[in-house]
Amino acid sequence: TLLMVKTTYPELRGMRGIVEEHNWLPGGRRVRVCGEYRAACTLPDEEELAVTVQDGYTELVLPEICGFQAFLLRR
Repeated sequence: TLLMVKTTYPELRGMRGIVEEHNWLPGGRRVRVCGEYRAACTLPDEEELAVTVQDGYTELVLPEICGFQAFLLRR
């Protein structure tokens, strides 16, 4: 399963929203996803993330993110 985290926001130019600014998400933020996953890593680097499973949810501790980061969740 893929999880995508995006920290950009659109800047309105005329009638179009164009993504211009990349924001930083500090490391250490936690995200819970529905489902029980045994492991998670960043893509494409495959750096492992800390995960905990409780009550049918998996909690991930995110690294610092600038703009966009993809994660692979493994069951």
